[in-house]
Amino acid sequence: GRNGEDATTEYVFCIENGKIDFLDYDGQYAFGQTNGYSNNIINDKGSIFYFLIKLKKGDLLQQTIKINKKIEGKRALIIDDNETNCFVLNVMLKNWGIKAQEVYNGLQAENHLKNYNDYDLIFLDYNMPRYNGYQVFDKIRKLLKKKTKVIMISSNYTEVTQKEIQRRGIDSLFYKPIKQSDLKRNIVDLFFEKIIVSPQINNKKKYQFNDLQILVVEDNIINQKIALSVLKQVNIQADIANNGQEALDKFQQKQYDLVFMDIQMPILDGIETVKRMRDLGMQTIVIAMTANAMKGDMEMCLKAGMNDYISKPFKKEKLYELLKKYTA
Repeated sequence: GRNGEDATTEYVFCIENGKIDFLDYDGQYAFGQTNGYSNNIINDKGSIFYFLIKLKKGDLLQQTIKINKKIEGKRALIIDDNETNCFVLNVMLKNWGIKAQEVYNGLQAENHLKNYNDYDLIFLDYNMPRYNGYQVFDKIRKLLKKKTKVIMISSNYTEVTQKEIQRRGIDSLFYKPIKQSDLKRNIVDLFFEKIIVSPQINNKKKYQFNDLQILVVEDNIINQKIALSVLKQVNIQADIANNGQEALDKFQQKQYDLVFMDIQMPILDGIETVKRMRDLGMQTIVIAMTANAMKGDMEMCLKAGMNDYISKPFKKEKLYELLKKYTA
């Protein structure tokens, strides 16, 4: 409210024995520092709000502390030609008390391990120049200690599979982007008994999809990653098309069971893409993924020839139910 008149907001945080304060863009405190209200809070630039509340420690925090103690002090070697990937992974490991060393190709890894090989973990990227992850592993495996666990990291869903890494003797596989909580749980599982951090529904057991060919047509990279991650949780490795024209090109190369189609895209949007698919006689199931949840927009999708729609942001259970509905 203007000049601090929104007493409801102030009261909500006060009853939690916390504090609420406001900063305007000139850096002036509205409440706490002056024990009153400031007229500076209203200006053309807007205001910054922050608050402090007291919360009780949850069971999840205690479980997290126990997990961290189990992996603290482990040593890891990161083998990846991408320095940004190395940095991000190193930060994750450092937060868990794991000390990591970085090398940037297979030759460096081989030379380094000849001089020092006392590592608990090896993080091995698959997509590297000259030698890929499989080839690097073949070169270094004899240099590793028996205790050392190897985790393969890849964005290649075709060549790098769970079955193949098991055949080669690699301990674990992660597809990019990596979720921190999943990686930490996996590291713990590699060295200790499995720890259940919190009760969660196992989507892989609840939803069973066998050998589905799915295409996600989406121009936004973040939305692409979200869709791939959600589908990966139920063992679906989907293909990506960045626009409708790319989708039409892919249909000439491969047959899909179902397509998730964004509506607003450059070059060729979702509506026009589906119209062309139907004109070509293609009966593939198409589900619109749209931020437009108005009734008129939904009707437009269905009229164009789409079978169903899901609104963004979507709940993954909703997406799984649509998959189940059209592919069972």
